[in-house]
Amino acid sequence: MLIMLIKREDMKTMGILLSLLVGLTSYGQETLYSCGEVSESPFNGWSITPFKQFANADFSNNNLTFKREFGGYYTIELIRKIDDLVGFDKLYLQLDYEKENATLNAVTVQFSADGKSWRNGENDSPFGPYFTENSKMNDCYVKLKFDLQFFDESSFTLKSIFIQGKYPETLITEEVKEDVDESFYKLFAFQNQINIETNSEEEYEVMIINMTGQVVHRAFKIGSSRVELSNPVSGFYIVGLISKNQFVAKEKVYISSP
Repeated sequence: MLIMLIKREDMKTMGILLSLLVGLTSYGQETLYSCGEVSESPFNGWSITPFKQFANADFSNNNLTFKREFGGYYTIELIRKIDDLVGFDKLYLQLDYEKENATLNAVTVQFSADGKSWRNGENDSPFGPYFTENSKMNDCYVKLKFDLQFFDESSFTLKSIFIQGKYPETLITEEVKEDVDESFYKLFAFQNQINIETNSEEEYEVMIINMTGQVVHRAFKIGSSRVELSNPVSGFYIVGLISKNQFVAKEKVYISSP
């Protein structure tokens, strides 16, 4: 049971942790789509080009692997329509990938309402997440472009795609808005790292728990920082940033070993 993992005298922390587990969508975010290792679902429905250049493409084990016997420069493009993206005014996309004897020169993420006119996603880090403002709330197409240089006997593996959406501000309850101060906090994960960006100079606590309710990491930080987990079990984790006994940010993220 979750409560048994918390010291009895630490009642405030227990309340915060329970709130984190049951209130993941408090800030109006919802998981809209996932495939690959992140959800053990295959990459069905993605249009892939130039597929003919990768006769050894491997779809096994919920990964998508492109192999080249000889080197060269290639742009791999994946497109998919995802109807569940409609109705959200901000979309976030996180990728997990690995490469062997190959160089990834650039990643481009694009969104579209009709599959014809595309808009580039933004990112604050070369590792993502990628996001877009969707004021008309009608985006339903996603395009991924990977510019790669392959060497002899090389491969590129797309391990997972994870998309979240943010509800319009008018749908977020006033109670939640009261909990958010003027400070800015943002967190995102890449492999085994949690990157935190903030303009606040106040001390805050980072709490990371797995989906069974076990606290796997707790630490106090000031300012923008990075948390690195040692040999984590790949899967979903819940990350909360706590200041003055209330949440300033919380996110469900996918963490994997580097």
